[in-house]
Amino acid sequence: MKKTIIFGSILAVLLVAGTVVYQKLGEEVTPGIVEEEVIQDESVEARPAPNFNMLKFEGGVVNLEDFIGEKPVVLNFWASTCPPCVYEMPTFQQSFEKHEDVQFVMVNILGFNGETQQSARQFIDENNYTMPVFHEANGEASKAYGLTSIPRTLFISKKGEIIFEQNGMMEEKVLTEGITALLNEGSD
Repeated sequence: MKKTIIFGSILAVLLVAGTVVYQKLGEEVTPGIVEEEVIQDESVEARPAPNFNMLKFEGGVVNLEDFIGEKPVVLNFWASTCPPCVYEMPTFQQSFEKHEDVQFVMVNILGFNGETQQSARQFIDENNYTMPVFHEANGEASKAYGLTSIPRTLFISKKGEIIFEQNGMMEEKVLTEGITALLNEGSD
């Protein structure tokens, strides 16, 4: 009798677990749909982009306001110890090379999974990235933008307003759509 109860309990647990796994797998969507939904879901009502200080790799300090006004800005928070960040960097580099009319500001988040200035510099050098890359200064960016995870990308108009953002890894299609929206901002 006890064996039957134990066997029945184990069978019930396995059945429930199998059902949960099956339902989760059924909820997956194709990457193309995710990309389109992200750009729509992350659109925000334009709001001012908080200013913060950044450390140049070569030394010295700049702030976000130094880049706002002449060109729209693509602001990305990343770390070389973040696999999704590493994956998206070639896409940012290609877009940087293609769009001279957009200012890219790549902010390295020190301390993320042991990220250091040295590990970030080594990553940038080894991959021959030429985008403007900075280090976060004293956690200012994390506080100003309420960062709880990276990567995170914000699209900022020439007027200094965030027009939309992407939490998580950036796909090329979404980055292109974001840049197009930035370049069309104010041309209406």
